[in-house]
Amino acid sequence: MWQKVRHTEMVDVAVIGYIGASARPRNLTVRLPNGRTALSQRLGALLANAAAPALIAAGPRGHTTAGDR
Repeated sequence: MWQKVRHTEMVDVAVIGYIGASARPRNLTVRLPNGRTALSQRLGALLANAAAPALIAAGPRGHTTAGDR
């Protein structure tokens, strides 16, 4: 019998932005420990709901839209 095991490496990152509404973010922009930035994979409903309270509490500091770039 075969068993599929998924390997996941966990890394502490700082969330520096998001795509979508703060109440339902689609992706997070994060700063990695080496200083680089990365875009997370698309967030499912459970992860988006878990991230939303922190994003809402942080407020719209530096919030821009695609048209502002």
